[in-house]
Amino acid sequence: MHQPPTNRFPSYTELYGPGFGVMVACAVLDVVLAAVLLVVKGLFAVTDSIAWFTGDQGWRTWAETTGSLANTVGTVCLVSFPILLTAVLILFVFLDFVEPKALPPWTTRERLRTARALAGDAVMGDDPQVNFLARVYAGAATRMRVPLTYQHVLTISLIGCGFLALSGVYVLVQSMRDGDPSLMAFGLHSIILGSGMAAANLVLLPQRRRMRAFCDLYDASHQRAAL
Repeated sequence: MHQPPTNRFPSYTELYGPGFGVMVACAVLDVVLAAVLLVVKGLFAVTDSIAWFTGDQGWRTWAETTGSLANTVGTVCLVSFPILLTAVLILFVFLDFVEPKALPPWTTRERLRTARALAGDAVMGDDPQVNFLARVYAGAATRMRVPLTYQHVLTISLIGCGFLALSGVYVLVQSMRDGDPSLMAFGLHSIILGSGMAAANLVLLPQRRRMRAFCDLYDASHQRAAL
């Protein structure tokens, strides 16, 4: 099959548009906020424990300062986490990306869009090159999403997501009783992440089955052609 000569692989943004950059930015900001909240909450726990053991007023002042800071950061995270995680999960499902190096170097965004539609519908088109791209994409996407390939791995993944979400519910309820915004943020984060990952797997599962069917269809057609 003739393929246009090129030594350069396209970038994620070239293949998936600005949405990929938005997804990465939201994911990075979410991780940074969670790390900052964890550090500030840890500092409060340390200073509060030292103040309790020593009875020193200086440490008590530090504990009050870090506690106030933890509440402020927690309040910011309570607003930010739902927005950031929702954006990441929606874009993750919508883009359904694979690594550009897993695709032929001549791949363009338009060709990939057509190839994804063919693979997602488990039908072959009239262009052999696009059919080949669809086969490569479908194979790479299936390998990347392991929980969607094996039923027992999917079950374990869903159980893990459910446990994460339920633990978040427990933390959220307890922190609401205590009036602790930082722990509320951690609980809400776990709920959204656990339930969102489970939902993403379930949404993508039928598409992955059709992609595997497309791979079988493509391979069978080429085996017949080779006979």
